[in-house]
Amino acid sequence: RSVLDYGFSPMGGDAGRPMALTDSQSQIIKIIQEQTEKEMYAEVDEELDEVATEIRKTFKEKEFLLDARFWNSGMSRNGNVPAVCGRFSATSLAQFYHELGTGKILLPRSLEQAITKSAEEPLLNFSGQTLLTEYTRGWDESTYALGYQLLSFKSPEDSFGNTGYGGSIGFYHKASGLSVAIMLSNVGGSKDIGARIVEVIANHFSWQ
Repeated sequence: RSVLDYGFSPMGGDAGRPMALTDSQSQIIKIIQEQTEKEMYAEVDEELDEVATEIRKTFKEKEFLLDARFWNSGMSRNGNVPAVCGRFSATSLAQFYHELGTGKILLPRSLEQAITKSAEEPLLNFSGQTLLTEYTRGWDESTYALGYQLLSFKSPEDSFGNTGYGGSIGFYHKASGLSVAIMLSNVGGSKDIGARIVEVIANHFSWQ
């Protein structure tokens, strides 16, 4: 069976499959909302104002992306937006990463290029509802390849994967050949939930 047989639809669309999404509320949206509320009550928070100002500069003329109502609307959830509108189960997501990691989707040379380290970015720049392992390890930045986040357990960058905007997590551990997928129905306000689950899995398989 291929990953498509497991109901993997990463680009979304209203196909009768469950949404791979919790309530979409990224950190940048929370920052903007908090600053707006403080302005309403004439409260001053210089550090928050500085961060919010930089966010607004980044999203100039795209301010609608800072509105949680946009991400949670039916139109958006039924759209074809990678990492936002995916429809899949944990099984199909794990199957996708297994096929990706074993050369069934990309040729080995192409995959190697796709998972070569290309950037390190502050966590808040790219994080959605959850994180992989960074907060529990105390790291300040995430390491990225071309579309994938790189994780380091026993060896540097020995796994690759990503978090979906709404809370899904998937990655492939190269040394063991195991793929992991986690679906969260509610993150409960803690971005570390996914990271803690990943830590438990890594300890169980002696990856670290």
